[in-house]
Amino acid sequence: MDATALTEREKVLVASREKDKGNEAFKANDYEEAVLYYTRSLSVLPTVAGYNNRAQSEIKLQHWHNALNDCQKVLEMEPDNMKALLRRATVLEQQGNYQNAAEDLRNVLQTEPQNITATV
Repeated sequence: MDATALTEREKVLVASREKDKGNEAFKANDYEEAVLYYTRSLSVLPTVAGYNNRAQSEIKLQHWHNALNDCQKVLEMEPDNMKALLRRATVLEQQGNYQNAAEDLRNVLQTEPQNITATV
């Protein structure tokens, strides 16, 4: 999607609409469709939520490399993003990188000691 001619307000509206479509596809368990919509949203306006949502869809599809890339993008934008750390830990575990997965979980627990997901 070519967003160069759009105003900032239009970019926000288009990106939000595409992200919402991605959310609907995700809720319907259509993860490939969700990835498509999140990608469209991100092409207009890269956001933490867009990358996080696409990462979760990629995890559901077991596209570990793509999910890892999206988690990395989130963490570049927001280094302490708990969702991205948890998702990256999931990906790293699936890739057999247990040491780095455990490190991400420790980082989550330092910030959120009661985080049940990180303790399981």
